[in-house]
Amino acid sequence: SGARVEFHTFHSESLDKDLGYSVFLPAGYDSSGRTYPVVYFLHGMNNDHTSWCVGRYGNLPEIVDQTIREHSLTEFVMAHPSGERGYYTDSADGQALYESAFQNDFTGEIESRFRVRKDRKGRSIGGTSMGGYGALKLAFKYSDFYSAVAASSPIVLLGDDLSELLNGPDPRRSQFFS
Repeated sequence: SGARVEFHTFHSESLDKDLGYSVFLPAGYDSSGRTYPVVYFLHGMNNDHTSWCVGRYGNLPEIVDQTIREHSLTEFVMAHPSGERGYYTDSADGQALYESAFQNDFTGEIESRFRVRKDRKGRSIGGTSMGGYGALKLAFKYSDFYSAVAASSPIVLLGDDLSELLNGPDPRRSQFFS
């Protein structure tokens, strides 16, 4: 069909390290000069940027391509960053800046390297589990940046400040993940 997934790395200034990502390019990407809407898809805690692309949970790129063809959907680019286990959240102590790495560094990488729309109507975000939490948080926090959000089985912890619970020395963190 011509659709494909590419795997790349980029340097995150916020984390001061290289991170991997995958990007789904639709069948018409190479033959057209147009810009495409972009969907940022955030993975869950025990996954990475390849999990939905290599058959671990089904072949999402194949499903997306088939859905585009069968239902005459507008072609789009889907970008999957490696969020490691950072909850797409900047730590309270400023040592692990995963929100900044995604919102500033990764979206900048995608928007400079690929022909994607750079306006609110052309951007959406989604994710599962940890990524569902990240998608909801980022979409609401940066509502001028994203036009839509989808979250599947998002982890939502109420009460405590999530950044402190997940990134601080609190002993409850290890209990939560065991």
